[in-house]
Amino acid sequence: MDTIRLNGVLPHVFLHRKTELQSAVWNQQIQFGKGECYLVEAASGQGKSSLCSFILGYRHDYDGKIEFCHSGGKDVDAKQLTANQWAEIRKQHISCLFQDLRLFPELTALENVEIKNRLTGFKSRKYIMDC
Repeated sequence: MDTIRLNGVLPHVFLHRKTELQSAVWNQQIQFGKGECYLVEAASGQGKSSLCSFILGYRHDYDGKIEFCHSGGKDVDAKQLTANQWAEIRKQHISCLFQDLRLFPELTALENVEIKNRLTGFKSRKYIMDC
């Protein structure tokens, strides 16, 4: 996967606010490139956690389209993926560190971050330490 593209994505909870919603993400055309780091910053209740849940496939209560784009391949609509395809995407392509209690409390922050990397070998320890 090279790009995640959001095309007019809007959480169902915001449908009633469509005309008054000011957002750099919702109801816009945006894309996230492979290998890039992004900071999602907004006031409470603006949909940061929802955005992550949509991209990770945990939730599908949105209008619009989220596509996973592959160079030289067909773009895939996130709502069409099977559970096995989602598992593979989460294993190989996407990582997210949540702000709430989804961490292992007996591990340090670094050890929590390194868990997935031990499975995939995606980044070197030096790269992780430099971030």
